[in-house]
Amino acid sequence: MTRDDPAGSSPEDLGQRGLSFRNLALRLEALNTQVQRLSREKDGSELTRNDLTLLLQSFRQDQQGLARLVERELKRVSQRLDQLSRHHQHHHQAEAPTPLDNRRSHTGPNEKCEVPVDPAYPVCAEKVEFLQAQWESDPCYAFYGVDGTTCSILTYLSQTEDFCPPQDGRNHSSLPWHQKPQAHTEKTEIRKSLLPLYEAISNNSSPAIKFIRSRVEKMSERWIQAGLRMKESSNNTVSTQMRVLLYPGALSGSVGQHFEAMVERGGPLGELVQWADLSACLTILGHNLVFSTSQHQLHSLIGAAPGRGSCPIQRPLTFDLIYTDYHGLAHLQGAMGLAFKHYQCRFRILDSFGTEPAFNFASYARSHGYKTLWGSWDLQPLQYMTMF
Repeated sequence: MTRDDPAGSSPEDLGQRGLSFRNLALRLEALNTQVQRLSREKDGSELTRNDLTLLLQSFRQDQQGLARLVERELKRVSQRLDQLSRHHQHHHQAEAPTPLDNRRSHTGPNEKCEVPVDPAYPVCAEKVEFLQAQWESDPCYAFYGVDGTTCSILTYLSQTEDFCPPQDGRNHSSLPWHQKPQAHTEKTEIRKSLLPLYEAISNNSSPAIKFIRSRVEKMSERWIQAGLRMKESSNNTVSTQMRVLLYPGALSGSVGQHFEAMVERGGPLGELVQWADLSACLTILGHNLVFSTSQHQLHSLIGAAPGRGSCPIQRPLTFDLIYTDYHGLAHLQGAMGLAFKHYQCRFRILDSFGTEPAFNFASYARSHGYKTLWGSWDLQPLQYMTMF
């Protein structure tokens, strides 16, 4: 066996693989000969029903066997490619890590780090091994200082993620994206104008935003009067002003272009009515709004690390609430890494007709065979904002 052969493959296995490929080729050649013969006979006379039946039966008899054979060979090829990829990566490292007394060590220039064995961090070694092979798969790892060495990986896994024990007397509450931002001290005050909302959406002139603004303007007097009535009946109760991000993901990127194209043709406007009423309500209640339909701006607002979203955000989330939709939720998940689960209680989803809890909780949905493109986010039902 050569060094490039998959681990665990004996010479007998390799010989059997060659025989399987030859059998596959011979059977395909025989079927091809039958088809050509029947094609020639068609020129001289009509094909009989028996001829076609025999040919179809022959195809059916071999179809499942051939499919299983091809599937097995594809799996073997995939395993070999994985093994070659690992060999290539290890070849370019200064020295490959080797198991030693349940620890993995890496020695390089001025470096000698060992992966700790700590029951409190059972997947630490597994995460180190993963990053040794995959750290170049996302630029965010290099952004956080990972260079393929064990020391840099351990630093990342203990100071940016929390899969390995803290180093240098640190604790995981000091992770950059765990730290609490400075608390807000401003108090809300019922507004008598929707001007802050108009300013928040003034830099966007898309058809959808025009519709939202038009809806807000038509309803503005009702919102203002409702706010004043609420102020009179609230007994001067005040609450802390919240910083709220409104991110309609359906209006972002290629999906947004498709959605925008339907707005002026009477497309699905129910969601836009929801966004208009929600933004007007939060403005009247005195909260601080940021409105965005740009995925690039979203990354900047939440402090996403450069790359493909495998790593946590760079800083604590500065928004008390993020209102979005299912498209936006996917954008957040693809940009926040571990921080997505950490902050998921701050998400509010505009879901016009709602998602039943049975479809929302992933483990329950899987165990009962419930499948949907929109479910399995494991959010609480009260985090969904419907039209009802």
